[in-house]
Amino acid sequence: MLYPLNVLLLILPFDLAFNWTVIIHFPLAGIFTFILLRELGASVAGSVLAAVTFMLSGYLFSAHNVISTLFTVTWAPFAIFLFLRTLKSGSAVYSCLSGLTLAMMFLGGGIEAFFATLCLLIFLTFFPSVFDFGNGATVYAGLKKRLLLWAVMTAVFLLLGAVQLLPFLELARQSTRAGGLSFFEATTWSFNVKDFVQFFIPDPYGYGFTNDRYWANQSWLKTVYTGSIPFMLGVFFFRKNGKKALPFALLTLVFLSLAMGRNNLLYHALYAWAPFFGKIRYPVKFLFMVFLFISISAGMGFDALKKGLDAGEPSAKRIITVLLALATIAAAAFGLLNFFDAEVKRFLIGRGIDYPQYNHVRINVFNAKRALVFFMVFPALLYLSYNSKKVRACFPLAAAAILTIDLFFAHAGYYASMSSKEYHGNGLVMDFLEKDRGLYRVFTTPKTKNESITLPEGGGAAPFDEKWLKGLNLDKERLAGYNLEHRIFNIDGVEVMKRGDYSNVLTLMNSRKGPDSTNIPAMLNVKYVVSLPKIESGDFELKKVIGCAADVLDCTEDLKTMKVYEYRNFLPRFFVTDGWSVVKKPDELVATLLDKKFSPGRLAILEEEPWKVVSRGAPESTQERKSEVDVLRYRNNSIELGVKAAHQGILVASESYYPGWRVYVDGREQKLLKADYVLRAVALEAGAHTVKFVYDPLSFKVGAFVSAATLLTLLISGIYHARTRRGQEGRA
Repeated sequence: MLYPLNVLLLILPFDLAFNWTVIIHFPLAGIFTFILLRELGASVAGSVLAAVTFMLSGYLFSAHNVISTLFTVTWAPFAIFLFLRTLKSGSAVYSCLSGLTLAMMFLGGGIEAFFATLCLLIFLTFFPSVFDFGNGATVYAGLKKRLLLWAVMTAVFLLLGAVQLLPFLELARQSTRAGGLSFFEATTWSFNVKDFVQFFIPDPYGYGFTNDRYWANQSWLKTVYTGSIPFMLGVFFFRKNGKKALPFALLTLVFLSLAMGRNNLLYHALYAWAPFFGKIRYPVKFLFMVFLFISISAGMGFDALKKGLDAGEPSAKRIITVLLALATIAAAAFGLLNFFDAEVKRFLIGRGIDYPQYNHVRINVFNAKRALVFFMVFPALLYLSYNSKKVRACFPLAAAAILTIDLFFAHAGYYASMSSKEYHGNGLVMDFLEKDRGLYRVFTTPKTKNESITLPEGGGAAPFDEKWLKGLNLDKERLAGYNLEHRIFNIDGVEVMKRGDYSNVLTLMNSRKGPDSTNIPAMLNVKYVVSLPKIESGDFELKKVIGCAADVLDCTEDLKTMKVYEYRNFLPRFFVTDGWSVVKKPDELVATLLDKKFSPGRLAILEEEPWKVVSRGAPESTQERKSEVDVLRYRNNSIELGVKAAHQGILVASESYYPGWRVYVDGREQKLLKADYVLRAVALEAGAHTVKFVYDPLSFKVGAFVSAATLLTLLISGIYHARTRRGQEGRA
């Protein structure tokens, strides 16, 4: 929300702005990598090669649809550049700029990438020479000064990022991650040993081919393809620097081992003993630093190679000769693959090396051939450059062109695209739901979220609407996020940082045999249930069968068609009940929610007394129906209600109870109560009232003030520093 480059969303049409916020981060990543390499002493050509390697790498390519990671990773090379400048110059100005960049990374939202970068900067504070590849030893500030500069950088980050950091910490305490994740969940999508082949062949296992494969088997990244060229250049980097490059290599291996998560013992120890590791998922995200290090070694290796070519170094010739010999073997393999193409494919298919366990054999064979081609071409270029001055003069441009072609076309067309009209268009479920303009929520059953449409036996589509099947987007029919822009509420919420209490309620409901096993759906304002399996319960009435050609409700109800049921026990979003009970023990509260006899419309379960009276149970009559609640205004951060309470009671709002929400009755602030474990409520006397719920979080206000004051202070200090420096230069 607060990431500065997202200002484009306020200027341009949304779809255009969204696409461009993604696109611009690729050249930004390249520019920042170029700047870092120049700081490390690389030539312009070497810096360009490093930039191309990083910006077109499989990591950034895969992360382009996980924008929080993309936004944060993009700034990592720039943060390293600024901090190295800080350590070399001893300047507080660069330290502040480093803190500003860290704040940008944090606002981008990729917490794992931010954490990895921060850890690297801490390491550089003590061992800054890891990136010292120059001929002479670089002079750094003393350790005490470096620690002070790191403290300044960290303070600037904390103060600038407070506007997001304080609400984030507040949410973290409320989330399912507050007590840490299980080792299994914390290490979901760890980089596997078998995935190393992806560095040279794009997506050989077909992770990105279908959504099922994507979510069930892949390592978060659809591909990590880098090609052989950066690795060949890296050979020259390590040959030149020898033992001096050993710390750099070890650091690369550390980040690689972190990315492997459960597949290495180091992560087991970190999960058990190190802070933070037990609260994050997807260790493979740490792989971005490995890609950055590969890019650095490629750029610096190019310079070492170019120097060896210009000087005619025998050692460079020996490496080129070895690479040329390997390229000759690759050429022979390429010829055999072409000549025995059909036989090779049959052989692989016969051994199961085909979809669904792998990518389609034709795709893998093609990608193997293209990998061999680039492995042939680049060593040949090296050999010609070594023996010809004319070719050598063109070598930097040719190397950059070959690398760009390799990486770009390895990924081109991999992701699908669709028109804005198609994307924003309704599915048939949405078409049906939008006819009901009331305030309600939708529940999509767990099986429906995971299952696929199954045609009747015999393969015929007679009972189905063929037009619907042709344009079927099952995620859209399951709502899966598409409901947001249509203001159709579902009960799932956002899954990345799940609220702990609300997640518990959903788990309780979904762990039961069916949606009618408890009255939790009524408590959560559920009016419609979307389901592929048939629901056999008197609590639900079938209203729509999606995709049925005849549009007869029972024509395909036993088949796996999408069905919409209306919940007969539906409760409005806001209602008044004169029955309440105070339950303070979590176990008792859970037992009450699971009891089918629990009637949320007649009894509010509170954690404290609303008045100084004894709790009362549900009334024998249904007096609460005499009370009226009108929704006067409904916004994301405020809700205004007109209430005519027929009796003293509890106004229950089927809305999340969360820190920062306040309630005002007739203009006066009242105590906000927590009802039914997760909902908001307020005590009302009989009569007419205006009730207003307002989200006014202290965490955000304090954070915004701290961030704004810090930014203003930095701007004033920067202007003063610039004028003072200009004045000193003028007097000199």
